[in-house]
Amino acid sequence: MRFLPLLLACGALAVAGAGRAADAPKIEGPLYVTTYIEVAPDAAGSTLAALKAYRNDSLKEGASAADIFQETGQASRFVVSEIWKDQQSLQAHEKSPSMATLAERLKPVSFKPLDVREHSFYLGTPYKAPLAGDFFVISHLDVYGPGVAILQSAFKPLAEESRKEKGVERYEILDQTVPHANHFRLFEEWASEKDWVAHNLSQHVQNFQAALPGYIGTPYDQRLYRLAN
Repeated sequence: MRFLPLLLACGALAVAGAGRAADAPKIEGPLYVTTYIEVAPDAAGSTLAALKAYRNDSLKEGASAADIFQETGQASRFVVSEIWKDQQSLQAHEKSPSMATLAERLKPVSFKPLDVREHSFYLGTPYKAPLAGDFFVISHLDVYGPGVAILQSAFKPLAEESRKEKGVERYEILDQTVPHANHFRLFEEWASEKDWVAHNLSQHVQNFQAALPGYIGTPYDQRLYRLAN
């Protein structure tokens, strides 16, 4: 989690958490950026309009993907999922007017600061544009101490078996960048809720979940979404 300079500059929405560590290693390859937004319930419509404008600006500024998701049952909670080719392109975007514009539009209706998280790709399927009507699941998982190596090992069979399942469209395991490299994000897209349920009842997922209590940090946060592009 890190600060967005322009959001702070306009005195609008501070991003919670620590800034990028000065000695953080440079990430080679694309950066996956997940931003969580929560606003007043009656502001869901105007927020979606602001996010669509921001999405269009991001694509013009070089993002290879910028997708908007709305939480099922909580229409005032959103996720923006972006992919940037490298740190340089992301940093240029953070300094662009689009960030200040988004901050200004969301300032009066936001419940809490934007939660912006950067990741590198760890395991799973390659990105493809999401399909309207599909079933989306975004999860946060973090571990402590020696649990990182154990979790990384457990992810391998989970990703390998999950990508073979009926109805899977996209299955990504993302590793958050330093200083939170022990945090992971799972992004799932299924053709239907039925396919996702079958996935969770499969033996490889049951084995993975059974091992989590030994090294999990905060509770496994799993939320359902629909595409709101």
